[in-house]
Amino acid sequence: TGPKAGHTMDIVKSYTTLGNAGSSVIISKRTNGYFVAHVRPKGAVIADMPPMLNDRAIGAQSTPLNDRDVIEIAGMKLEFFIKT
Repeated sequence: TGPKAGHTMDIVKSYTTLGNAGSSVIISKRTNGYFVAHVRPKGAVIADMPPMLNDRAIGAQSTPLNDRDVIEIAGMKLEFFIKT
């Protein structure tokens, strides 16, 4: 959802950050899959709504991503899928 609805973005780097300073996540590409974690830069204002993964708050600990998981950041929903 949002202004870039329908667009895709390939995750090719080891780490990809999505969101803004108050509400962002990092997606890490590892040999055993993809993982997501909430990152908050030092001194950043806490967002009203934390980033979510399938309607559950994303914590600082890395969580594995599965095909078709939905990540919500600052009211924008993104669908993660694995290309085959």
